[in-house]
Amino acid sequence: MGGGVNSGNLARILNILDHDPVIDAIVLEVGTGLRAQRWATHEDELTGLLDRVAEFNRNTFKPFCVILHPAHLETIVARAKQLARERGLVVFDSFERSAAALRLAYDYWSRRAARETRT
Repeated sequence: MGGGVNSGNLARILNILDHDPVIDAIVLEVGTGLRAQRWATHEDELTGLLDRVAEFNRNTFKPFCVILHPAHLETIVARAKQLARERGLVVFDSFERSAAALRLAYDYWSRRAARETRT
């Protein structure tokens, strides 16, 4: 998402999700298909995308995660994850791992809030 010709769509979509009161968390899958193969020789395309995503992450109050599937590009995706984490992004290999982490965080903070209201 967002790596194509009209990168303004990414900002528009994230803005819509951010302002929707029904959405509690945002998970963005960054495709690791054909376009990701270019990242090895055109890292600026990847860093540009990650910079836009990191900017959104700094401004949202909602939990935000990025999915980067290793697929068949393990080395390239490992570099993408490193660059994403350097920008403060939370990165997972799959939606399942992201969902599990969000659930654990939700459970933790829910139990903590319940304990604090009892004291």
